[in-house]
Amino acid sequence: MVEMTMRVPDSLAPKLRRMNRWLPAVLELSLAGFKTPAAQTIAELIGFLSKGPSPKQVAEYKVSARSQQRLRRCWRSINRVCSPKKNNPN
Repeated sequence: MVEMTMRVPDSLAPKLRRMNRWLPAVLELSLAGFKTPAAQTIAELIGFLSKGPSPKQVAEYKVSARSQQRLRRCWRSINRVCSPKKNNPN
């Protein structure tokens, strides 16, 4: 990984510090233009997490209906791929 130094406006610095852990993903998504449904869902989640929510806020957070639909599709896909194969006794 390459370390980079850049100059940003004073007003932007606190926001970037709060999302330090997520910054590489945010930059990559922004370069891709946030055009895919997956990127839009991730952008929504990162936007929420970048605000430094409390544990209570995280527990109570609800994504948009569109993101929820996308996450359900992803979850079903993951379950199909990762679920152990059931032996058919017949």
